[in-house]
Amino acid sequence: MENTSHQPPPPVSKKKKNYWWILWVALGLIVLFLVGNAIYLMSSEGILGAKGAFGKRESDFKERVWSMDEGATGKLAIVMVEGVITGQHKAYRDSMADVTINKIKQATEDESVKGLLLYLNTPGGEVTASDKIYHAAKQFAETDRPIVAYMDTVAASGGYYIACSADEIIATETTITGSIGVILGGVNGKEMLDKIGLKNQTFKSGPFKDSLSMTRDMREDEKVYIQALVDGMYEKFAGIVAEARGISLEKLRDGIADGRIFPGIKAKEVGLVDETGYEEEAIAALKTRAGLDKAKVIQYTKEAGLGDIISVLGIKAQQESKMEVDWGQGKFTSNLKPFVPYMVLEGY
Repeated sequence: MENTSHQPPPPVSKKKKNYWWILWVALGLIVLFLVGNAIYLMSSEGILGAKGAFGKRESDFKERVWSMDEGATGKLAIVMVEGVITGQHKAYRDSMADVTINKIKQATEDESVKGLLLYLNTPGGEVTASDKIYHAAKQFAETDRPIVAYMDTVAASGGYYIACSADEIIATETTITGSIGVILGGVNGKEMLDKIGLKNQTFKSGPFKDSLSMTRDMREDEKVYIQALVDGMYEKFAGIVAEARGISLEKLRDGIADGRIFPGIKAKEVGLVDETGYEEEAIAALKTRAGLDKAKVIQYTKEAGLGDIISVLGIKAQQESKMEVDWGQGKFTSNLKPFVPYMVLEGY
């Protein structure tokens, strides 16, 4: 007689989940991260690359065609000078000034480049960084090849300083330029510190070591000392403008080079700009000066590599340093680093 009682089904064996693949994926990502950043460090924009791992500069910018006339017989180069001019390095990247200088050097070393267009869209920036870019452009000019500066939205202060390396300056009628001057500042928070009971304790080797300290008022001799520093830098700036534009220092100081800004059309009236126009007119002027009827105009760029991609994925870029003070009714914030001399349009 058959046993008709219900028999439970055999238990289903459960396989243990294998999580080893997660570990391998993580290890793979780490390897990619390390390899990518090693490549990036050695690239032209990496810490080791721009000046070379052993101090040798690597000029590996690619040429991108900006414009080209049919039957072009020569080559012109455009170098963009955009944003605040700074010599400060960011994480795993060359400074804006170093990248710009290396592009100018590549154009200088390329004998097929018959002229250089400086495309300026900058409010200015650090004194030394601006001067180094100006110096690199003057080295190009010493090879007897022409430079034309084209000013876009803004080319003020340190931007105008760089423009003075050119044989001709062209701006749009609405370009903001000028702002010829030097600024060096900091924040004095002595009264605020006194209110909250904080006192400064500073040991210094000399009376001027903590000049511009935010924790105390400046002495009169310090004000004279700091003003002399600023005046010395200004004199160099004004001298470069006077020589480049054929304007006397007396005329510059009297209503032109006193820090004020001009629209392009007014800048032409006072002699800071040769012509008003757009980039097409600037390129045409450069062709004429280079003796070219038709030309290929190139821009220097750098293709993103594995190191760049991994760097973006794995590294958060350093933020611009900001000076921030809470005054109680709001915060004062500036992108300018305290105690660094600038040739910059105030407000950027």
